[in-house]
Amino acid sequence: MGPYVYENWRVALGSDSRSSSVAEYPLFTDAHITGEVADGLGPYKLLNAVALPSIHGRDVTASIVVRIEHHLPDEAPSMDTTDDDRYHGGTIADEVAAIVSLAFGIRMKPGGLSRLFEDDPRGRPVGWDPRREPVLLKGFRTVMPHMARTILLEPTEPLTLIPALSPLKAVAVIRAARLYQDALWIAETDANLAWLLLVSAVEVASGHDPLSETFPIEALDRAAPDLAELVRQISSEILRGKIASRTARLFGSTSRFVDFLLRFLPPPLATRPVEWAQHPWDIEALRKTLRIIYGHRSRALHGGRPFPAPMCDSPVQLEAGAAYCEKPIGLAAASRGGTWLAKDMPIHLHIFEHIVRGALLRWWRHSEASDTGVQSC
Repeated sequence: MGPYVYENWRVALGSDSRSSSVAEYPLFTDAHITGEVADGLGPYKLLNAVALPSIHGRDVTASIVVRIEHHLPDEAPSMDTTDDDRYHGGTIADEVAAIVSLAFGIRMKPGGLSRLFEDDPRGRPVGWDPRREPVLLKGFRTVMPHMARTILLEPTEPLTLIPALSPLKAVAVIRAARLYQDALWIAETDANLAWLLLVSAVEVASGHDPLSETFPIEALDRAAPDLAELVRQISSEILRGKIASRTARLFGSTSRFVDFLLRFLPPPLATRPVEWAQHPWDIEALRKTLRIIYGHRSRALHGGRPFPAPMCDSPVQLEAGAAYCEKPIGLAAASRGGTWLAKDMPIHLHIFEHIVRGALLRWWRHSEASDTGVQSC
């Protein structure tokens, strides 16, 4: 089975389907929301609460109310065996908030159930949901400078493609979206964790993408070209194949990560800083940077050595109104007990987020070619 937001939508498409109840949840964000989605998302509506914009984008407000028509039967799951095939740690409200977060590139978290429509057509207010309003902590300077912006809420792709996915692909989309959602929410207080979550979001998607698989020598070529060249120099073809196969297990995850992002690479940001403050947008430069990022990820997870501090700091804005620098400036930097050359801190978090989101959205749209036979609506 797919995630709840997917299964509920699929059931709602049936000609004889009727909702058993309707529930409303507030969605909190630091973005300024315009427009709303009253049609085009099946059993879901994204209603604009007309919240006042927060001052300087420092606070979160309940700017959207998601109205969910429940069409799934209220059945208790089987307790005979462990089943976490679609588990991601959240509810249907979390799923909706996550896909909105990814689709529009904004911070988004749900609050507790606020109104339930059952016997009373006007609904009843609800206060028993234990979920509390989410808290967003920010410093004086922002690590993700483009989050608190004005967006137009509309029923756009890839949101409308959800019921056309296969169940497994829908689970992968929700899990990747949930990781992306959490990365944006935590970035201002723990940028290192945001890096890890964004990398994990890509790993979820690339792990479900069959074209991300490579032959052992190719995986080695892309992840460690110097080692691949040494392997090629071995005269025995059998020995060469065994070494490549064994070492590819170490580097295969790096290759999948890099290849996925390059295959679905989005264009650069529309507004960029002066050329010397940009990250080159050619494949080879990005391939090298993505390998470095994955290396930092591995050291952070397995060695307790966080991402370099300059990659976790707020990007520099060279003058008022200008685009933020895409990489830490300077030939080297020292901070919090560490020293790094420019080559080891090649990009800022907000640019990596742009790459990850763009790739995930392209992969999500590509997922429309599913085996379900259901057309998007």
